[in-house]
Amino acid sequence: LIDGNQRAENHEFYTLGGLDVSPDNQRLGVAEDFLSRRQYDIRFKKLADGSWADEVLENTSGSFEWANDSSTVYYVRKHAKTLLPYQVYRHVMGSDPQQDGLIYEELDDTFYVGLEKTTSERFILIHLSSTTTSEILLLDADRADAKPQLFVPRREDHEYAIDHY
Repeated sequence: LIDGNQRAENHEFYTLGGLDVSPDNQRLGVAEDFLSRRQYDIRFKKLADGSWADEVLENTSGSFEWANDSSTVYYVRKHAKTLLPYQVYRHVMGSDPQQDGLIYEELDDTFYVGLEKTTSERFILIHLSSTTTSEILLLDADRADAKPQLFVPRREDHEYAIDHY
């Protein structure tokens, strides 16, 4: 689906981050770093004809997940100075990424932010983790307008993980 050598042509550096096919199997989301700073741009390939969509989600951690409508993508942006992953945004395919909505922002710079879909694909998990502490927020993957729901509040030195089957 992706030829890394071809994508790297005319660039001094190239790393392929994550890949994720939309639930309807029509698009492939691709996280790519051309700068060697783990700052990924997420691009979208139309699988039917191999063309690339115009929109690019810039300055991300490479962490992203599709909602079940196959039109909504949640992704993590990095802080411009610290390069820490700290914000979750919602993008609707075909719209201007500058208009993407902020879903969550982590203000504690000892925590990292990441996304993961549950095994059942019913929920998108917003993982917040530090060295010894974690917290998880859930997004309903069936609702494009979902708001994060806290699972268990963070408590120092308490780590946990969840899944839904």
